[in-house]
Amino acid sequence: MNQLSITEINTQLQAVTPQTLESIAACTEYGAKLAGWIAYTGLAKAQAKRDLLQRKKETIDKLMMENHRLTPANFKEYVTASVADQEYNFELADRTNAAATHQLDLIRSILSALKTEMQSINFYNQYLKQTWQKLQFTK
Repeated sequence: MNQLSITEINTQLQAVTPQTLESIAACTEYGAKLAGWIAYTGLAKAQAKRDLLQRKKETIDKLMMENHRLTPANFKEYVTASVADQEYNFELADRTNAAATHQLDLIRSILSALKTEMQSINFYNQYLKQTWQKLQFTK
């Protein structure tokens, strides 16, 4: 199975509509996808954080070795600008992971509501059946 990129997963998460989740089977299938995406984006988030911290360290080490004379504010601003791509990758993985997690919570809520609805229907059908049987015996 080819793994989607974080951007592709994000696009898939944004494309979900109520029609996508209109049956128990659809919810279950989508929930399984979400579980995989959560695991993948969690790993991507950890890797992006590692890359971000590594890039910050390299930038700071470079500035220190070159003995740049920057104010603390300029030093911080330079480091932040130097790690913009890594910061973006981390934020994208983090937000995509959170969105997938929230959608999985939604799937759980939908399945719970469907279960309650099915139990109500079964109860009502059982009630009708018992009422019909009582009416048959009273004749």
